[in-house]
Amino acid sequence: MVIYEAQQVLEDGLRLAREKQYQQAIACFTQVVQMDSQNAVAFYHRAHAYAALEQFTAARKDFKRSVRLNDNEPQPLFFLGVLLTREGQFEQALWCFERAASLGHKAAEGQLVQLRKLGKQKKQTAPLGPLPDEAPPEQTTADKEDDEPEVIPTTATGRLRFPIGQAVQDLLTDFATTYCGASEETETEMRRGLFGRGRKVDKRRVYWKVSPLPEGEGASLRFAHQTLRLNIACTAAGFELTVWGKRATNGLLKYQQEGELGEVFRQQIPTSLPALLAALHQLIAIGLLTTAEGQLHYNP
Repeated sequence: MVIYEAQQVLEDGLRLAREKQYQQAIACFTQVVQMDSQNAVAFYHRAHAYAALEQFTAARKDFKRSVRLNDNEPQPLFFLGVLLTREGQFEQALWCFERAASLGHKAAEGQLVQLRKLGKQKKQTAPLGPLPDEAPPEQTTADKEDDEPEVIPTTATGRLRFPIGQAVQDLLTDFATTYCGASEETETEMRRGLFGRGRKVDKRRVYWKVSPLPEGEGASLRFAHQTLRLNIACTAAGFELTVWGKRATNGLLKYQQEGELGEVFRQQIPTSLPALLAALHQLIAIGLLTTAEGQLHYNP
């Protein structure tokens, strides 16, 4: 009977989360874990609700609890790795991504490649770190230095040094490839001429494209459906991530014309490529972006 009631409350929480009523959803998921302390699914969804409210410490704790209860489920491992990357805990993040990738999580494979590109090649061979109520082991000075996020060098005026624009383009390309696959594909078809002779013609289909911003310091990710654009600008203060999309107002699209998008999200990010990558994955985690038919879509 208790399990049935817990399942009903869990479904209420999922509905509230879909409606972006995250505080009420958290209350439901909390009620579930009070009834069933071994419910890994409730901890997982409560973590996402905390993340949506930018309560990242609480989200990390719940993802970790979900992993401890069921370490054969790749999703909690992946998003725990995303938050650990955001906090600069690269060794534990690598452990999470490697475990999730071994369970078939494609995005985790892409995250592993990206972290290794950023020079964080150490592998976590020890078990996952302590639960939040346990005391963490003491770190040596060398460990603390190695855990610091990679900071992008700047000039004396504070402007980010080139080739950071190219690095951002590469990062956006890897992010899009992880969730959407190849940016384009070519199909060969046979076309008939007037006298019955045929010739092969290559037909190119583009799904998404990464290009530099006009000023050359940053990058933009666009999609063939033309209803979503991600911009990353490099500024003296760090990275500025902006999402442009078509959003609904009273059931109608506020921005109807092709290519006319409205700003739906903006975030300032420190000058750290791992932090930038974690912020991009967080757009998926909080449900702002969804994947379908090889492209990302804005979820209003």
